[in-house]
Amino acid sequence: MAAANAPAEELARLEKWRDNDLQAKSYTLASRSNKLATVKELMKSCQRERASVHEHGVKMIKLIEKLVGLNLVIPDELSTDILLLLLPPLFDGFVVNFNINKLENSLEKLFNMLTTYESHH
Repeated sequence: MAAANAPAEELARLEKWRDNDLQAKSYTLASRSNKLATVKELMKSCQRERASVHEHGVKMIKLIEKLVGLNLVIPDELSTDILLLLLPPLFDGFVVNFNINKLENSLEKLFNMLTTYESHH
C-alpha cells in the first residue's frame, strides 16, 4: 500500500501493477474455467450406442488435444483408461482383452483397433 503522500509517479506505477495483476488473475481464472469445462466434457463423452467408434474417437482426441492446448496434459495411460471406460457394452470383450494383454498404443492406434473390432461385431 502506497503512502498518501507518495509521489505521483510511484502511485501511477502501483496502479499499473494492480491493473496488470487483476488482468493476470482474470486470465488464470478463465484458463481454469476452460480446463474444467473441457475435462467435464471429456468425462461425459460416453459413446452413444449407435455412433461409430471412429466418430467417438475423433471427438475424444479433439478434447484431449484441446486440454494439451490449455497446458493440461493427460498421461497416455490415463487417456486410454478414460477412453475404454466410456465405450458401450459392445466393447466389453475388447476392453477385457486389452487389459489382460496390457496393450499399450497411441490413441490413434487404439481407435484403429476398436474400429476393426467394431466391424467384426
